[in-house]
Amino acid sequence: MIHGRQPCETIVIDVLPTIRAELAILLLEEYGLSQTKAADLLGVTQAAISQYSTKRRGGTRTLKDYPEIRQRIREMADSIVNGIGDDERGLQLCKLCRICQEMVFGIEDPLRV
Repeated sequence: MIHGRQPCETIVIDVLPTIRAELAILLLEEYGLSQTKAADLLGVTQAAISQYSTKRRGGTRTLKDYPEIRQRIREMADSIVNGIGDDERGLQLCKLCRICQEMVFGIEDPLRV
């Protein structure tokens, strides 16, 4: 547990918003998408994209010290821009989330037996 939270709480509070923020910023800055288009591709609102881009939303961690994770986020952004389906995007996000759980937050994969 981190600060008395269960692993799933940490994922929802810190991991997913951090990944979404990184994806949003890449879609805006690297791919030149509008906030509306980025929101549509990520399944969030345009307001959420705006908050991610100004760092008012997006988790409490930075991933700058984790080049492997950042590379996977870049690959995911590329897949999203190139029309990856919702199911495949969901699978990629799950894989990325598990990597973040272990590397950034020190949470062992709860599904590993």
